[in-house]
Amino acid sequence: MVPPQRAVWILPGELHKVSANKGFWLKTLYAEPGAAPIPGKCCVVSVEHLLDTLLIEASTFGSNYPIEGAEQRLVQVLLDRLATLETTPTYLPMPLDSRLMKLTGLMEQNPADARTLTELASASGMTARTAARLFVKETGLTFGQWRQQLRLLKAMQSLGLGISVTTVAGDVGYEDVSAFIAVFKQAFGDTPAHYFRSIQA
Repeated sequence: MVPPQRAVWILPGELHKVSANKGFWLKTLYAEPGAAPIPGKCCVVSVEHLLDTLLIEASTFGSNYPIEGAEQRLVQVLLDRLATLETTPTYLPMPLDSRLMKLTGLMEQNPADARTLTELASASGMTARTAARLFVKETGLTFGQWRQQLRLLKAMQSLGLGISVTTVAGDVGYEDVSAFIAVFKQAFGDTPAHYFRSIQA
């Protein structure tokens, strides 16, 4: 999930695709390996105002800029800023095991599904113990962590479309709106209303 003022690091050779629920403006930076200190795995990072401005300016002269000159100096500042980027928790690792893909697919279709891991695992053709082990092995998250992250990202997607906090909380499985707001704030550092207000600002 890539909200405004965020970016995704995609490593060389990584198969990927982009989809969106509404129109967006995409800025892409291609960097040679070793040109900048970049994370060793795919992740979502915050894009500060200065870097955003540098990206916009760099996009006006493309990749065939002079090796020496104002363009090169601007690009060097841009590359230097990459080391300051902070990762944000808007990433959901997906499993490769077919049984676990079936299980996570059930949760993606209905984030509010309150079934236990035992029930979901049984519906996916494995034991809860196997599912718990595979979650950690393939995603780096426990079942509970993965489900909460899925719910948060689904919520962020809906909130970004202007759906009310109360409706979104129910849609992703929270009966108590206050509990949803508390979990959202713990994950993203702010309440949903303030988070999206600051992005728009």
